[in-house]
Amino acid sequence: MFPVSVAISQAQWTWFRKERPLHDFHLIDQASRSPWGSIVLLWKVRVFHHPVALGALLTIFGVLTSPITQLVITYPVRSVVDPSVQVNALSIRSIRTPRDAIADGTRNALLLGPLTDATNFTLPQEPLSGASCSTGNCTFGSYHTLGVCMKTANITAHLAIAEFADNGERGGMPLDGDPTGTYLIPSAKVYTASLPGGFDLTHQGPMAALVDILNGGDTFGFSAEDEIDVDALGARIASFVNIYTIPLAANETGGEGNVPGQRERVLSSISSFRHEALEVLFYLCVQTYETSIVNGVEKNQLVGQLAKRIEDQAATTEIPFLDVNCTSLVHDQNTRCEPKPSRQQEVLHLQAPGKDGAREEKGSGISVREQEEFSADYHSMERMASAMKLYLASSASVAYDLELFPNARAFGYGASSFSLTLFSDVLYRLDSPTAENSLRQTRIMNIYLNIATSLSTMMRVGMPQRYTQDVVGVAGLAWREIPYVHVTWGLLTFLAAELVLTAILIAITAVRTYDGTVGTKPGDESRSLPPDLKDSSLPVLSALNPECRALMGEGIQPIEELKARSRKIRVRLEGGELVPVD
Repeated sequence: MFPVSVAISQAQWTWFRKERPLHDFHLIDQASRSPWGSIVLLWKVRVFHHPVALGALLTIFGVLTSPITQLVITYPVRSVVDPSVQVNALSIRSIRTPRDAIADGTRNALLLGPLTDATNFTLPQEPLSGASCSTGNCTFGSYHTLGVCMKTANITAHLAIAEFADNGERGGMPLDGDPTGTYLIPSAKVYTASLPGGFDLTHQGPMAALVDILNGGDTFGFSAEDEIDVDALGARIASFVNIYTIPLAANETGGEGNVPGQRERVLSSISSFRHEALEVLFYLCVQTYETSIVNGVEKNQLVGQLAKRIEDQAATTEIPFLDVNCTSLVHDQNTRCEPKPSRQQEVLHLQAPGKDGAREEKGSGISVREQEEFSADYHSMERMASAMKLYLASSASVAYDLELFPNARAFGYGASSFSLTLFSDVLYRLDSPTAENSLRQTRIMNIYLNIATSLSTMMRVGMPQRYTQDVVGVAGLAWREIPYVHVTWGLLTFLAAELVLTAILIAITAVRTYDGTVGTKPGDESRSLPPDLKDSSLPVLSALNPECRALMGEGIQPIEELKARSRKIRVRLEGGELVPVD
């Protein structure tokens, strides 16, 4: 903008090669100093074919486009790999007992699984990777780790439902979880929902549930004809049957009599119920994860899982590999599982996803490719199944009667955090006991999925302590945010146009300075207009000839009076002086 200002000042002399009001000298001088002066010049003179007009326009546009300079260059940040930082996620390859404290880890995982929920089991919890990331932004490619997977199957079709007018008709058998008959209501109906193998849910109220483990290779919902089911059954840790009631549509009358509490009001409003059954299968598998940490927040996504066994002559081919033998919760009233010391050294081998799983033989021995195989011994899986039986097997019911139990009482067998959560927060929430069954099924699925996720996390992360030893680090990339210079080239178009127009203005001003002849003395037209007048005030002191000075008056006068006189005097540049024309 400085060359523009100087060019306007130089062009004011060529402006008077034609007859102009002397006041224009003042207007052009002000235009060279500020955008406002340029606007006044264009408004009053309205001559756009002279370089002065181009200079005035550039001065005005310079104010409008100057903020663009701040917008053209920005300093955003972007993520780049920091090779100096080492980051790792954890992967577990094998489980061995007694090397690994798998029983303690399983118990802790079963306790934490239901407690870490923050969505009322409408969403499953995310697994943890145990990744370390000092920059707060890290990524890991797909990697494999040993974990626990879960499948469910609806087995309601296998239920046998029996209804008795009272407990005497049934033979005096106690209700599940009430061996002494403390909560028996003699005049109320008794219901028994049974599965083959001694799984009997005996209850009176509309809210009752039973969870118990299946022994050996027993299953109700998974088929030996399905390849995926066969793989899961072959690596099975434990299968649990769930028999429970579904409270149906509420009674519009809201019950009878005086009901003192919320539980009683809910029970009195339920008109009927039905029975359902579910089988939940937990099995050992190789899980594939994709882990990322963004701004310190970990996202660990399970993208695949496989439970394909690697068979060889040394390994057992029994399906399932683990053959648990546990007592019945209902009939034996305990949660013991019998160990099998003779099989505790056997090992289950699982292949990694994307590998053929073949084992290489060298002579009489077997060479296991450690980076392609995952394994667990029988003893470890047996300890896990026993702990799961202890913490997950349970039965519960609610007794309610206006005379015997006006304050509804919940009773049952198994007081672990899981059994309490399953009964009160998943199956029978007081705020929605007759809610849509799809929501109940979602909650059931998620509580068991949380158990599987917690077990998988325990294996490789082991919070608050490590329970397994064969943990390897999976290398990742650490990203660090750094600023960089970003130029918006499109916005530079305005600035480039201004530079081009400024160059044109200077060139035209230079040409017009030498265009024609203007002598330094009156009558002497041998020399051109001096090119170095520019914005100097000295030429102005000698520019007015005596006649102009006489017309303007002697000495310095008020500015308004000088403006008024200058508007009336028309001058032209002749012989190096501004002479009055009229």
